[in-house]
Amino acid sequence: VTAVAYLMDCDMPDLAKLSDDDALAESIRFATRHGVPVILASYLFRDHGQEQLPNLFTLSRLGAESCTGPRCTGYGYINLPEDKRQVPLREAINLPGARTPQIVDSFAYKVAKAAAGRENILKKPEHADPGTEVFGTFLRESAFEPNRIDFESLSNASPDSIEKCSGRVVLIGGHWHGEEGYGEAVDQHLSPAGDISGVALHATYIEALLAHQISREWPFWVNFSFDIGLGLAIFYVFENIQDLSRKAKLLAYWGLVPLAVAWLSMGLFNKYLDFLFPVELYFVHV
Repeated sequence: VTAVAYLMDCDMPDLAKLSDDDALAESIRFATRHGVPVILASYLFRDHGQEQLPNLFTLSRLGAESCTGPRCTGYGYINLPEDKRQVPLREAINLPGARTPQIVDSFAYKVAKAAAGRENILKKPEHADPGTEVFGTFLRESAFEPNRIDFESLSNASPDSIEKCSGRVVLIGGHWHGEEGYGEAVDQHLSPAGDISGVALHATYIEALLAHQISREWPFWVNFSFDIGLGLAIFYVFENIQDLSRKAKLLAYWGLVPLAVAWLSMGLFNKYLDFLFPVELYFVHV
């Protein structure tokens, strides 16, 4: 936020006289007044059957209570799906005392909408219905390395950090370890691009949303039918062929079928084909 203030080329208030929380709130209000949206992370949790959003600041304290557009300072939940391939979009939560559910945006979806300056950034609006599952493409964490800014450069508003921040989405996060400066890394997640930190995971979600590189999954019955059909075909072929060399060749060919069908499904229909049962284990049995 401090770097944003320098980018705006405006006079910042004297933050040294404020407490840490007050200084952060004032910096966010400063950015908000000058048209720079600041999206803060929140978390969904259950308390006596209710889902709530615990936040450090209220929207009124941030000066964003009356703002309703996509480029408004606000909150987005950072709860991750069990399947990290899915891109979290929106959830319906029940606040204590509320008669109707409230629709809240995920952190990635909120950031992507603010960056695009549009409330609807998906090709099909129904993809953003609460609870809808979409899958996104993934980048390796190394893809973000050229634009990484260390904390000291950011806090001192170095020319390099200003250039990297200008006109871009800036995520503030870190690589945490079990002990100070050493130990096992924490907040690491297994993804299609390998082991990836939490902040980079959210960055891949944002990139996928802004680039429209997301897809829906085929219905359950399609996945189920494909898995069962493939399993039966493998069973029939291998049980009715006695020649070992032919079995070896068919084994290689059939092993490529799931990958080829999934690739064609994505390329032709932009549909994500998942597999329900480990039919490939039949190869091990053979």
